[in-house]
Amino acid sequence: MLTFGPDGITGHLDHQTVSAWTTAAFELSAPPGARLLHATVAERRASRWSELSKSLGIYASGYPITTPAHRLAVDLVLDTETAARKVRALTAQETQTGVLITAMGMDRYTAWVGDEAFTEWSRRPAAIMIG
Repeated sequence: MLTFGPDGITGHLDHQTVSAWTTAAFELSAPPGARLLHATVAERRASRWSELSKSLGIYASGYPITTPAHRLAVDLVLDTETAARKVRALTAQETQTGVLITAMGMDRYTAWVGDEAFTEWSRRPAAIMIG
């Protein structure tokens, strides 16, 4: 299962809420062996896009919280066909992506979303009650 990390990537409260709901649902219903991956911004990616992200107001103050390579469970750059498919899906959310695509241009937007990084969530052990 894929979702936002607890930080919501951008710092947006709705994204953080989706992360919390998804994580709770996973805890309650995921079968053994299932994985919950939280989307994150890889450290290697942040510097490439920081000025653009800042100029477009993508992130709340103090975001993105980046993740070093050794903590990533998945770190990839999408091939051309997969990136194009992702962009087609994202453009269907015009209220979320239209302004960004107009500001960046389609080629730059495709490169911007053509990178994926995730950390793996692990169940916290149950608290031990002594008493």
